[in-house]
Amino acid sequence: MLHRITTLLAVLLLAPSAFAASRPDLTVDVTGPASAGVYANARYDVEVSNIGNKDAANVSLEIALPETNTSPNTYVMGIVGAKSSACSQSGTRLLCSLGTIKKFKSKAVYFDIALPFSAVALIFDADVSTTTSESNLANNSGSLTANVTYVPTAIGAPRNAVNSHCTGHALTGFYECVVSPGSQMSHNITFLAGGGIDFPDFPGMYTGAWSQPTPDSLVFEYLDGATPFAQFAGNGVGGNCFEGITTFPLNPTWNSAYQVCLQ
Repeated sequence: MLHRITTLLAVLLLAPSAFAASRPDLTVDVTGPASAGVYANARYDVEVSNIGNKDAANVSLEIALPETNTSPNTYVMGIVGAKSSACSQSGTRLLCSLGTIKKFKSKAVYFDIALPFSAVALIFDADVSTTTSESNLANNSGSLTANVTYVPTAIGAPRNAVNSHCTGHALTGFYECVVSPGSQMSHNITFLAGGGIDFPDFPGMYTGAWSQPTPDSLVFEYLDGATPFAQFAGNGVGGNCFEGITTFPLNPTWNSAYQVCLQ
């Protein structure tokens, strides 16, 4: 009799603990190509796995895409292409309904995006949730930083160029000018042999200097006498164009996003 009572007590004591341990545990893994060419369509995958010992119901996945640093409206910093049928775009996010993910199983979605030049990292953040109580929420998020590669573009001076640009606070790329086209302006320059810059729109007023530290990059500065007043750094994006950011040493609260296209 004592043995039977002891066995019953053991079952009653262990049962709640075993029940509590039966929960889903969702993880997120964001993957993509080792590198993606600037403005080239590339595919990224997000896999949600249930490593817990219970099915997860009503699983929702939210993928935050890179954003423009524009105001008052914010846009995706890139051109979104095809995506899984489980996902829909809402502003700068993809919202994916994955239904039930059974224990020890996984589901994956994909999206295509063409990324532009950016002076800051382009990051994809993914977060997953379920209406079933989970055992661990610490691994419900994942992220990936895209590795964008640029196009070698030889200037071959002397060479004329058209600089299109927009100005703001903490702009990160010319694509921000593209999504706000009313803010664009332009001016002409000539890259001279030997590293000088001429200004056909402002003859005799300014000078400048340019160089290419690498085949896919361009830097230059504009000078008023001996004083630098604008400094550009960017990369080749194809079509004989560079994109980058121009800063103003005399007014550092502003910057401009430039597209420099050789003529």
